[in-house]
Amino acid sequence: SDSSMASAAVGMPQFPEAPDVSVTGPDSVDPCSDLALTARASSARKVFFTWTCINDEALDQVLKNFNTGLLYLGTGTSEMTTLHKTYDIAVQGTSFLGVVSSVKVYHVTKLGQPAPQLSFAPSVLRIFRSDTAMMRGS
Repeated sequence: SDSSMASAAVGMPQFPEAPDVSVTGPDSVDPCSDLALTARASSARKVFFTWTCINDEALDQVLKNFNTGLLYLGTGTSEMTTLHKTYDIAVQGTSFLGVVSSVKVYHVTKLGQPAPQLSFAPSVLRIFRSDTAMMRGS
């Protein structure tokens, strides 16, 4: 039997669909905490993300180094230099075909005071709606 070879060119879809991007994370961060924002895209294939800060040039320069769905700024978020400011962080996704999503803007406020921390002793505690709980600060 004779062997044969065939080839076919696969082109770009006529109307490629842009990924739909969503962002989740906290709406505020205190001066002692870290910040983690997660972008997700409606694509079965890998999506590259572009992060920017619309209203702060210094933070914008830092965000240019991120291209995955996780934006993480370490403890104290020193990259967010102004207290009591709402930072407008934007993200876009680019599909493997080069199709770019619409811009999603996420607002994060850097608080001026540390947020109160609540911890329980013992660390595993079950409280039901019908239970009464008393908290004491120290």
